[in-house]
Amino acid sequence: MNLENYYVSFIDILGFSDMVRYDCQSPPGKERYLKKLMEVHDLTTLIQSEHEGLGLVQFSDSIVVSLPYNCSKFPQFLDVVIKIQAMLFMSGILCRGGIAIGKHFMKDRFLFSDGLIEAYRLESTVAKNPRIVISDELIQLLYPAGLMGSGIPLVHESDNVMFAHYFSKLSATDAWSMLQIFLNGNSKASPSVKEKIRWLIEYYNSTFPEHIMLEQPKFLGATVCAN
Repeated sequence: MNLENYYVSFIDILGFSDMVRYDCQSPPGKERYLKKLMEVHDLTTLIQSEHEGLGLVQFSDSIVVSLPYNCSKFPQFLDVVIKIQAMLFMSGILCRGGIAIGKHFMKDRFLFSDGLIEAYRLESTVAKNPRIVISDELIQLLYPAGLMGSGIPLVHESDNVMFAHYFSKLSATDAWSMLQIFLNGNSKASPSVKEKIRWLIEYYNSTFPEHIMLEQPKFLGATVCAN
């Protein structure tokens, strides 16, 4: 029984309690989210079977993905995490999370992990928007000279955070079709939810600059107030 270094990702499904409440209060056959989440779960289980050593646990609103640390395996691990987030997005479900490295042990349904604690910290204090952020420690370990291959699907955002580039798995048409659903379904949402959708649109515009659908001015106007 050894604690070894693993890549660990903690993924939080946003709005999960509202999904559970909606489906539990809906008439039989009118549930909206249970089937979608089960379909994503089945697909992630299939992905797990394709990667030796990959750990995957889903409980309540959380998904934990892990893989033994090997410098050459990071692109493989990142690709799995991106696939999961892209599948959730295309199912109309937003998530955020963190990717870290740390000591990790998992057997059957028992989980003991410093890497998970750090990944959870990133999700809860750094991610904020629907993105899965990468720890600075991991980036420095993998790319000590700051040289990162152009094929690594990471986005460096203006807040100096790097996150998994899940729109890289989508076409502009598919991404925009889902964004329209989020826009139409959240017109009366809380300011926090609207801010996340605003961020998604900016992410879309940055990823697909030749397909910008909705400009978002930061300021709607200025008013000089008289004393």
